[in-house]
Amino acid sequence: MSASSTVVTKASIGAAGLGYLLLVPDALWWKCPVHLTTGWLCPGCGGQRWLFAILQGDFAAAWQANQFLFAAPALIAIGFLLQRARIANRWKVSYLTCIAVLTLAFTVYRNA
Repeated sequence: MSASSTVVTKASIGAAGLGYLLLVPDALWWKCPVHLTTGWLCPGCGGQRWLFAILQGDFAAAWQANQFLFAAPALIAIGFLLQRARIANRWKVSYLTCIAVLTLAFTVYRNA
């Protein structure tokens, strides 16, 4: 498979996902299996509503849907920088530990 066909494939998948979010009523969106089985909101609950609100430019609605996802791009960027940097593995482990603690704290905060 050539590089251009890979790009076209990824763009097609992205366009299909975006079309699904924009055209399908939210009553038909995927349901969170964690929330369905436990009743708890997981850290990703509200992610579809968050993305839809961001795409519409409604940042207040996105904030209401899931506050944790606003920090996700920065956390991912830090992770990539740490991965590329030539630093001790203990910093990478510390970073992953911080991510796990933040995720757990957000989950407890949402469900309290």
